[in-house]
Amino acid sequence: MRIDATIYDRVRAFRAPNSRHPRSGLYKVLVTPDEVLYCALEAILAKARQPQPTEWLIPSGACPQAAADWQAATERVAERQTPKGSTQSGSTAARLCRATLAFIREGAPEGERAVRLFRAAPNLAECGCPAALIEALLMEAALDCGLAPAESRRQIECGIAHAASQRGQAGDHPPDVADYDRMERWAIQHEGDPLPPGALEFPFGANAQTSG
Repeated sequence: MRIDATIYDRVRAFRAPNSRHPRSGLYKVLVTPDEVLYCALEAILAKARQPQPTEWLIPSGACPQAAADWQAATERVAERQTPKGSTQSGSTAARLCRATLAFIREGAPEGERAVRLFRAAPNLAECGCPAALIEALLMEAALDCGLAPAESRRQIECGIAHAASQRGQAGDHPPDVADYDRMERWAIQHEGDPLPPGALEFPFGANAQTSG
């Protein structure tokens, strides 16, 4: 089996089969769907306390239907994330930096951990990720590379706040609250920002003005 060098390395093979997690002491073992559904958590933890023999099935060839389904799903997600009337081809469209993706996959070496975490947070915010998703994407990588939980959370929050301040300086201001469609899209993309006067908060981040 070939090893994906962008995910694994010789020093910290934290996702390799039967590799040992440095903090929990548990091994990365295969858990079947039936075990997930029917076994108690204690039984799964007991299984992970020692390496397990694993046979990996190597695909014999490509599956055109699976590739087509994956492409269709990718396009569907992109359509849902792109507001109507907007374009992603302009020079100002936000892009996910390689450094952000590398931090999510591999973390960062000592001395660069806090800085790279801080830079990754605003980059994700610029791509339209809400604060809860940014923390979910970055927190595990930050903890795995040795940052303390409080420091990790502080760097993420500071990065999100920095992105919000940059948007304000660039003139990314909320639209008129009477324009319900634009107001809703703006509120979803700026989940962590304060609401403008006259806008009310609704579930799922939607905002609208009272009708009466």
